[in-house]
Amino acid sequence: TVKGVAEGVAPKFTGTPFKMEKFSLNPYTGKLSINGFALKNPKGYDEPNAEMLKKALGIWELAAALGNGQASASAARLALKLGDMKAAHSWIDKAVAAQKDQKPTVDMILILGDIAYAERNWKEAATWYAQYPENRSDWRLLHKIAGAFHAAGDNAKAVEFLKAARKKCGNRYEQPHLDAEIAAISKKL
Repeated sequence: TVKGVAEGVAPKFTGTPFKMEKFSLNPYTGKLSINGFALKNPKGYDEPNAEMLKKALGIWELAAALGNGQASASAARLALKLGDMKAAHSWIDKAVAAQKDQKPTVDMILILGDIAYAERNWKEAATWYAQYPENRSDWRLLHKIAGAFHAAGDNAKAVEFLKAARKKCGNRYEQPHLDAEIAAISKKL
């Protein structure tokens, strides 16, 4: 099976354990589904290093070449983590194109916002982030969205997202910082 081959070949390619729970490809529709994809870190690494992420991009290329928009979105996220903005743009463009006439998925919206944020294109980041469902956001993401709106000059939206972040924040050490940001930006309204 493809799953068995991938689990056998990927560890030789990456030098680390690899697992895929499910792989399915419908040759009639071209729909590819990969679930439970897990590429483990080498011993002693808390975060994936750049070389590992580059190797993982190679694995995603196969799925993306078969028209899987989610695989392309995942590759865009990896490229962004590597700081390769050109590759991140290329991958997310492929992901959005795979959606055909549909809007980008919520995950793609977040990636598009993160790419713009990394490029310090605050207005574009804020525009993308505004489309991301607030109920799917944790307080850190809401804080990041508020920062994009503030940097883009929309202080009212920044305060709105800061208040939402404060409401979701359960960290008693961060709450006073959020309160101070809300007060400081509110003075500018």
